[in-house]
Amino acid sequence: MVPSDSGNRERVRSSAWKTVAPGALFLFLAFFFHCVRAYPADSPSPVSGAVRSISPGMIGEDALMYGKAERFFAGKDWKRATRELDGLLKSHPDSVLTGPSYLLLGRISGRMAVRPGLTRQERNRFWREAIRLCWKAHYALPAKWDRGRAGYRMGRIMFRRGFYPEAKGYLEMGLGEAPDGPRAFDSHLLLAEILRREKHLDASRQILDRLLSRLNPQSSVALRQRISLDYEKARVLLDLGQMEETGSLLSEALSLDGNYPYKHPSLLLLLGRYADRAGHNRRAFALYRNFLRFDPESPHVPEARYRMALLAGRLGRRRSMDARLRELIHESPESDWSIRARLKLAESANGRSLLNSSPVKPHRKSDLDRMIDRLEGVNLQRGSRRSRVMALSLIVPLLAERNQWSQALRKLHRISSLVEPESPLGRRVSGLETGLVYGWILSESRSRHPQKVLRIARSYGYALMPSLTDSRPTAFEEESIRKSSRVFVLIGKAQEQLNRPEAAERWYRKALSVAALRDRAGVLGDLFRLALVRRKPDDAYRTGLDLLAVLPADSAEKPVWLGRMARLARRMGRTGRETSFLETRLSLFPEDESSGRSLARLFEIESARGEYQKALETAVRARSFLDGSRDPRDRKALLTLLYDWGKMERELHHVDRSRRIWTAFVDTDPADPRAGWVSYQLGNMAETMGHPEEAYRWFLQASRSKSPSPLAEVARQRARGIKLAGEVHDRGF
Repeated sequence: MVPSDSGNRERVRSSAWKTVAPGALFLFLAFFFHCVRAYPADSPSPVSGAVRSISPGMIGEDALMYGKAERFFAGKDWKRATRELDGLLKSHPDSVLTGPSYLLLGRISGRMAVRPGLTRQERNRFWREAIRLCWKAHYALPAKWDRGRAGYRMGRIMFRRGFYPEAKGYLEMGLGEAPDGPRAFDSHLLLAEILRREKHLDASRQILDRLLSRLNPQSSVALRQRISLDYEKARVLLDLGQMEETGSLLSEALSLDGNYPYKHPSLLLLLGRYADRAGHNRRAFALYRNFLRFDPESPHVPEARYRMALLAGRLGRRRSMDARLRELIHESPESDWSIRARLKLAESANGRSLLNSSPVKPHRKSDLDRMIDRLEGVNLQRGSRRSRVMALSLIVPLLAERNQWSQALRKLHRISSLVEPESPLGRRVSGLETGLVYGWILSESRSRHPQKVLRIARSYGYALMPSLTDSRPTAFEEESIRKSSRVFVLIGKAQEQLNRPEAAERWYRKALSVAALRDRAGVLGDLFRLALVRRKPDDAYRTGLDLLAVLPADSAEKPVWLGRMARLARRMGRTGRETSFLETRLSLFPEDESSGRSLARLFEIESARGEYQKALETAVRARSFLDGSRDPRDRKALLTLLYDWGKMERELHHVDRSRRIWTAFVDTDPADPRAGWVSYQLGNMAETMGHPEEAYRWFLQASRSKSPSPLAEVARQRARGIKLAGEVHDRGF
């Protein structure tokens, strides 16, 4: 069979495709891999990068070039970024990206100006170029772009150069043109920092407070802004000397993001300054060291080195201080801090010369002095670290007996840098330091100067440990640690004397956590009293219950605290709890001197409830305790009892019993202000019962009372009426 023409054509087409298809596929793959090599995996596609960095309306070659420039700028490849921007400005002079390109070029010049190794002329040239480019960006930006960015960049450049008035002018110009722009917050924050550096602290604080009130707490951007605001306000408060508010702000910022200072190392310097001012010497030293580690090129490095040197001297490392000061003078000879270092070195040398000079009358050393000298010879001149620590274990108690606390701590600090803190020797040194600080606070508390106690607590707060880490503590350490709760209470009382109730409560709580069973009642009593001072009756009530649970059953303080809790419950309006406390006190301590007063108060509660029979029994018991007592409090309670008892009996129509009780009331204290009213009521009762002579006497006594009420005049008229009626009856009318 002969094949058709259509079948031949199909076979020719299929064979041709099989011949061409592999070659076409090879060419496509070669082109694809060429494109992949042109844009390696670690650099994203220029098109995608440009699309991400520009708005949807920016399309075309200029947008692609600007996107590449932004990407190079983020990678710190400023040379290629400048080349892309110059090409954009030349090839697209009328592009909408002209203004942003000038602004990005200005930022590049600003980054170039802060490179290390430049001369002053080169640095100033880059600064001038940055300002010129930012001005061109300011005039080239269309209305829909944010001109506030150009003002912010120029203000920041002037700020970094130290020209604060010019920086404020540029920032205010940018805020005037874009008050709600994306750089408005940064501009306000920079204005506050400039005012702080110019010592206008109140104005700076007002700007920061306004910024804080405008933040939206639900925004993720507001969280970063809140952190930066907290740190800047902490700087202002630190300059104002408000240490407590500074510490709370820094704690709040660290709780929001604990790693933020390490991302912005200049904040480590701020934290170090706060710790330095607060007396946390070792913490401040560690923060300064971290600042030098994370930001070695900062212009504040000389300040950190100077402060570290002073801290070394404060910790007893005099040689380290001198070495650090000399290093600062050598590395930063033109800074202001090197001048301070020279002055400090001169002062230190003068002090050492005075110490080394022999006195006019040499001191005759005692046996204790010679023993300390021999031990110091082992400690400072020869011997291993272990032998030196053992020598210190003997020296420290001897110096503590002579109240030479500072000298003993300096000796400890000299060797603390040579031992590991977690090693047995380091734990021994830490325990000795804790014992010294406890002893020092106890000795200063006797002088009744709370400032001295708090100064020691601030300087050596790290040593105020509630327990020892030394596995084999010395007798000095064990004796000192037993006084930890007492030391914490003394610090709390010092805080309370300086009107710091919150801090006092913290120290009392710390003392409560380590106090022995016999000492817990005293600490709880301080917390009870402090809660009443702070007008927190609920806290005082809970503390009082804990105190009653701690006190032994036979303690002499228990009836006293039961009475205090009853008075507190009465003040809080908890009559049921007051009754319970009073009944417990009477059942456990029936012979207590205050039992009569407790029964009198129980009578008042029971009569108010309408429990008359029970109230009558309580009144009889109370009178048996109160009659004949010479205590003014018992006498006052007896008068109140008789007065209320008589009223209750009159209301119950027990006239004879009421007359008898009120007669006893008047006989007990005729000068009582209530005696006139009671005498008048007794006169009424006598007249009703047909005893005019007795009624006349009571009315006459009521008329002579010192009560300012008009009752005396009424009683006088009643007595006169009874007398006239008797005279008329005698005359037979």
